[in-house]
Amino acid sequence: MTANDTHQSPPLAGPFARVSGDTLRQAGEWLRRLMIAFAVIVAAGILAVATAIFGLVLAAVAILMRFAGQGRELRPQHSNTPRDGETITLEARRTPRGWTVE
Repeated sequence: MTANDTHQSPPLAGPFARVSGDTLRQAGEWLRRLMIAFAVIVAAGILAVATAIFGLVLAAVAILMRFAGQGRELRPQHSNTPRDGETITLEARRTPRGWTVE
């Protein structure tokens, strides 16, 4: 043995005998791209689910507001039945289809 001899490991045998460092780098790059694509898909799925949940919550709040305000009116209620000697005053308001008398 001389000083220029280097210690070399024995060649690989079996299915990995032809795997080189360049092949491993390419496999690592492919795996990195696959992981980035997977992360983007997962993030898009999370965003879609969050948007759907927000829409359902918004719809539920709108329905609750609709039903919570049914018992109250902003205008005072007037009785349309006249008492003895009283006259009825009708209220008219403008609507998109014309005038409405209540």
